[in-house]
Amino acid sequence: MFKWYRKATQCYAYLPDISTGGLSSRKPVRQDWYPAFQQSRWFTRGWTLQELMAPTSVEFFLVEGDRLGNKYTLMQELHGITRISVEALRGIPLDQFSVDERMSWVGRRQTKREEDMAYSLLGIFKVYMPLIYGEGHGNALARLQKEIKARSREESSLPQNVTSRNQSQAAQSYNGAVFYGPISGRHVVSGTHVTGGTNNFNFG
Repeated sequence: MFKWYRKATQCYAYLPDISTGGLSSRKPVRQDWYPAFQQSRWFTRGWTLQELMAPTSVEFFLVEGDRLGNKYTLMQELHGITRISVEALRGIPLDQFSVDERMSWVGRRQTKREEDMAYSLLGIFKVYMPLIYGEGHGNALARLQKEIKARSREESSLPQNVTSRNQSQAAQSYNGAVFYGPISGRHVVSGTHVTGGTNNFNFG
């Protein structure tokens, strides 16, 4: 999926939890939507990290269909919410950033399937591994670490003995960044539409 987003001509992120309150008589201004934008569930989903980082262009839309802007016009807001560096948001190759920094982008994100928290990072680290649902997040994390080590020279920055950690603990930490946590409540996803070439893809 990361490659699809990377090759897409345009991506659209629909934010169903952000509304201007029916202010249809004028264009929404920042004070109308920014507080809700900061709290949007879009920023808590594991898979939306690649939806943000992979495409050249991402357009954001409110529930009413009003356009907020794109990844570049909203860059400072996105940086403030995600703590992802402006340079990374601008499209500098992700392998220019350390393993630790890229892992920190996970932030408060969660996924419905525990293994997806690792699988959603494959494109961020330019690694490949088979998806084995049911293996658990501990095993998925261990395999991700192995693939990152095989590709990266930053072995000293990777945590040791990840597989020996208690897999039932509330959260796994990756050099200070919360990596896994319990999934509670209903998994709400936003719609992301990808347009590229002759194919259109819709992801919930």
